[in-house]
Amino acid sequence: MDYSFKKDFYGQYSIELPSEQQAFGPWLTEEIGTNRATLDKIIAATQQLLNKCGWDYHHPGVNLRLTLNREQASIRSGDDLGQDDVEDGMSYCDNLHSADCGLEDFALLIQAWRAFIDG
Repeated sequence: MDYSFKKDFYGQYSIELPSEQQAFGPWLTEEIGTNRATLDKIIAATQQLLNKCGWDYHHPGVNLRLTLNREQASIRSGDDLGQDDVEDGMSYCDNLHSADCGLEDFALLIQAWRAFIDG
């Protein structure tokens, strides 16, 4: 997964991601932000799953929730009732409410975010 982190003049963080993973951007910047304790908890859960310890992990958010399993990371909006029947031609707006990526890619993303905010 390609990504680029930025911090503007006012100290606001942003992330550029491929369109199919856009939901990870607001999840990281708005739901997690610079909360290092939460980041460390998610990093630890990710590592446990990569080491085949446990089956899944859920982190509820205000607007977006994270679900991890041994293979992938998923972001879903609170409005999504768990329906995975996404239509072809998903719009940009839909990409802000739902995204998936491999667990290894997610581990790299979350660790890079932690290093970036520690900057």
